Amino acid sequence: MVESLVSSFRAQLRLNSSPSVSASSHSHSKTTTSSSSSSVSSSSSVSLREQPRSERQVESCRKLFSEDSARKLVSVDGRAIHHGYGVYEFPRALSLGQTEMLKKLVDEKYDLRGWTDRGASLSTHDVFVRDLKQKDLIYRAIDACCYGVEKITGNLVTYNRHEVFVIVYDAANQPGLEKHRDGTAKAQRNTLLITLDDSTVDYVGGGTRFFPEKKQPDSLFGTHTKATPEPFSVQPEQGGSVVFPPDLMHEGIPITKGRRHVIAVFTKDGSAVSFNDKQKLRKDQYEAALNFELEALKDQAQKNREGATITASSSKRSPVPALSAGGHRGQTKLKQMAAA
Repeated sequence: MVESLVSSFRAQLRLNSSPSVSASSHSHSKTTTSSSSSSVSSSSSVSLREQPRSERQVESCRKLFSEDSARKLVSVDGRAIHHGYGVYEFPRALSLGQTEMLKKLVDEKYDLRGWTDRGASLSTHDVFVRDLKQKDLIYRAIDACCYGVEKITGNLVTYNRHEVFVIVYDAANQPGLEKHRDGTAKAQRNTLLITLDDSTVDYVGGGTRFFPEKKQPDSLFGTHTKATPEPFSVQPEQGGSVVFPPDLMHEGIPITKGRRHVIAVFTKDGSAVSFNDKQKLRKDQYEAALNFELEALKDQAQKNREGATITASSSKRSPVPALSAGGHRGQTKLKQMAAA
């Protein structure tokens, strides 16, 4: 069962080399895509990787990314919410259990004064990922996010593993970070921030606030606003991430209680590497995204199985009919996986 599901997902992700895009209402952890009603058909799907884009592609994208919706949903199964101005919010790339484990490892280093300011002009209290026992887990999550970046922007990106770090915001020490830019579009590609915390439990305040400028593009196609846009903030779910251009002004909103952990990655252009390295880079990122999707399916299957067990046991005590383990529509593949 699992092998057949893996094969089907590999085929699906290959088809998604030309990603379909669909609009959605506000949704974070539970994002779904519709193959017929909300997705673009294969004949009209737009490959955001193709450079340069044809006029027909641009026109198709303009319709898909209509300004009628404040939040746009792009189908990676690279899913991402587009907030405008090149700011994308990705769904969870690390499970809740993984984020909790990583936080403990980071806090152990931090509490033993194992942090650094990296010599940065705008310093923060940081722990290098390279010094953590579970660094490979973080690198795989970053690879999966990089796969999503290319699916959405058309730009192959990479990063220096040696430079990846975790920012630790502490209400008693460094609660936030003032307004700044991470660099220029010529010097680097996107900035990627992966959050390890639950904003409703671990801290009060927090998030990333963006300050788009009048000259800042407000879509994929370089259109400009007529008036200075309003600032907006993004606070991804635990294990989720936000991606944005390096020259976009932003700040780390101060926290007033608790501790906040953010994995920071400054990506760079991946198109400059050799052809063979480029192929390997794409393969690694693709496999990371695929593995994450399969892990998410397994987690969901386990939750469904546990929920079905609770429902079955409660139905024995109550005369009210309840859904059986096989009564959940649209969960066939997950249940096959759970039974395997």
